Amino acid sequence: MSRPARSRAADRRAGEGFLCLVRGLVKARRGMDDALLEKVADGRVFTGRQAVELKLVDALGDEKAQSSGWWRRRTSRKICRCATTS
Repeated sequence: MSRPARSRAADRRAGEGFLCLVRGLVKARRGMDDALLEKVADGRVFTGRQAVELKLVDALGDEKAQSSGWWRRRTSRKICRCATTS
């Protein structure tokens, strides 16, 4: 049995909404412009060094060094301002 088209469309919209949210968070929190965001948002996997060069991470290191202070720096701001698609 195939799923109704309405259900597939709802799943597609939910996925697009999540992608919009993630892209908005990355753009805002990593200080990226649209061109750089497009370069890194195509689904490729990057090495650690590439991620540093592309502003996806601040530095390379172990988990303890990287996670210290993360929670204190976290902010709660509205990021995603994507149009709803049908």
